[in-house]
Amino acid sequence: MVFFYPVGHEAHFEEGHPERPERVETIRLALQNAGIWEAYPKLAPLELSEDIYTAIHSPAYLNLLELTCKRSGHLDMDTYTTPATWELAHQSAGGAAALATCIWEGKATRGFALTRPPGHHAMHGQGMGFCLLNNVALAAEYLIKNYHVERLAIVDLDLHHGNGTQDIFWSRNDVFYISTHQAPFYPGTGHLEEIGEGDGAGWTANFPLPAVQVMVLISHLWMI
Repeated sequence: MVFFYPVGHEAHFEEGHPERPERVETIRLALQNAGIWEAYPKLAPLELSEDIYTAIHSPAYLNLLELTCKRSGHLDMDTYTTPATWELAHQSAGGAAALATCIWEGKATRGFALTRPPGHHAMHGQGMGFCLLNNVALAAEYLIKNYHVERLAIVDLDLHHGNGTQDIFWSRNDVFYISTHQAPFYPGTGHLEEIGEGDGAGWTANFPLPAVQVMVLISHLWMI
């Protein structure tokens, strides 16, 4: 077991916003209380090359995000930045890649990256839903580029559909994106018929669930 912890993430903060430092700290405290946190190593983030970032996000969006962070602006009404956000977003992407690499190399059998800022709503050319850089997509791209991985699967169990991850891999046949999520709910995507297109046709699978089934699924996963 290995962990990634986003050191300094509390600098990404906006008063009254639901995406706040407590989201990560509550998880860390729960792991500490369970006697798990201290027992396992914490990984340092990798420094990802520019070609990894531009394979996942458009250069125009990356430029916009950097400029927005410098002025503590918003990408939309819900998605804020601070002067520290640019560095912290890259740290989280590098942390996700470090954890994926550790497991791929067989140095650990499982791991948990507490990435913050979050990522799965961040699309190829747009950040949204509190998300700035798509951490899991960048980690997948890192493995593909550096380890010549031909096929990966991303299984997204979040309450919300990961529209950003789906968008990024929509026309690709090297990453199978699978999502279970509550529907109808934000962001309104993730219907059964959304399966990818072109080379990526059949490489996306969505399982929208009513709220009661989502709770049943979460309870079963917790028991596992």
